[in-house]
Amino acid sequence: MHAFVVSTIVGVLAAMISTTCFPSQTWERLEPMRILHLTYVVFVLISGALLGNYVLRKQWLRWLALLLPISLGMFYAQRQEFPASRHIELPGLAPRNAWVEAFEWVRGNTPRNAFFALDPKYMEKSGDDYHGFRGIAERSMLADDVKDTSVVEVFPDLAYQWKLELAGREKWSSLGLDDFERMKKKFGVGGWYLNGPEPRECRAPTLIAP
Repeated sequence: MHAFVVSTIVGVLAAMISTTCFPSQTWERLEPMRILHLTYVVFVLISGALLGNYVLRKQWLRWLALLLPISLGMFYAQRQEFPASRHIELPGLAPRNAWVEAFEWVRGNTPRNAFFALDPKYMEKSGDDYHGFRGIAERSMLADDVKDTSVVEVFPDLAYQWKLELAGREKWSSLGLDDFERMKKKFGVGGWYLNGPEPRECRAPTLIAP
């Protein structure tokens, strides 16, 4: 425990010194205050152990009275936040989310070097449940206006390219073939679109890949 306390203090001091005395994007990108993640985990474990040892003890009704409302509340919040996805996702189970199915289809039916364009706010669309295209489809895509904003905050040098890739896609649902041709020439995307969770060929626009 003493080693844990000392390491936390040293980590916080190092983070404060590096970001205040030597301010630069390099230190900010390292996000040094993440050293506290381990501290939070240990505090939660210790708090739970003390609560169980001195308050709940071996009284199962006390455990039930504490954990049941917490479990039900977390279940309700999860279903409200991600209503189109499985509550528990296990390896081998087919996805229930239509967007995830579409992204997996892309992974299995397009070249690995394919470069896609999607609605910049596709993650906020009904039914997507904030599932990311890149991680599931394992394909590259133009910058989005939801998750990639945090990347730009950490790496400001990318702001110009991010803004460039967002330009012209604000009114995604109203884009036509001319707009897709422009993106194909400018960024090298074209061929497939996704206006919803079903990929189709580019005869009736929206996920574009070469």
